Amino acid sequence: MAPVVPAELETLPSRPEVERSLLGALLIDGGLLTRVMEHVVPEDFASEPHRLVYEACLALSDRKEAVDLVMVESELDEVAPALIRGEGDLALLDVADAMLALESWPGSIKVIGPVSPQQEMAVAFRREAPRLREAFDAFLAEARRDGSYRKLVQAYFPGAIAHFPSFFDEPR
Repeated sequence: MAPVVPAELETLPSRPEVERSLLGALLIDGGLLTRVMEHVVPEDFASEPHRLVYEACLALSDRKEAVDLVMVESELDEVAPALIRGEGDLALLDVADAMLALESWPGSIKVIGPVSPQQEMAVAFRREAPRLREAFDAFLAEARRDGSYRKLVQAYFPGAIAHFPSFFDEPR
């Protein structure tokens, strides 16, 4: 008869295909996370990338956000969550990203600055694509005129209008 080994000393065999299947199921149906998290903790994943995906799912769930492929990918690409997880000591963010991070994770990060002066940004087009530039200019002018530009900014960068009111009030 084999000796009984205490569970805390046992190393579970690495099963990357099982980890992938579990994460795939969560990304298809984020509602499964409630049941899965009763039995699975991040440390159960042998694969570091799989552990990070699972932690992203848990972080989204903690904030009552949707757990799906788009949201998990966004969570993993965010600089602020990496700072919060202790994966870095500082980050250089543009104003829009800093405002979004402060709204998304209040009290979790501290932003100092601005360190640089306000920067103007531009959209660039290939020289061989004048019709594309004209179409973009027409789209942007119409979006500013009908208010849809302001609505998009409000939806994705709500603090931008309050911090830069002159940018949104000036005709461009």
